[in-house]
Amino acid sequence: MIPSIADSAFSDLFRSTPSLEARLGTAQRAALSDAPILILGEPGTGRSTLCRGLHAVSSRAQGPLVEVDISAIP
Repeated sequence: MIPSIADSAFSDLFRSTPSLEARLGTAQRAALSDAPILILGEPGTGRSTLCRGLHAVSSRAQGPLVEVDISAIP
């Protein structure tokens, strides 16, 4: 199982702002639904980390995680 952001040793650092705390709460609620989730952001902002955390707490955690790099699609 892939650890979520909340379980990491850096959880205090990642949750240091109220804005980020609110967004992580929204992400956690989204992970509980069956809807697909599109994660957007600049390079280096932690999209893949968030993706793995969402997958780990979702009902699909036992299945494969498929990350798609849109820029790699011609």
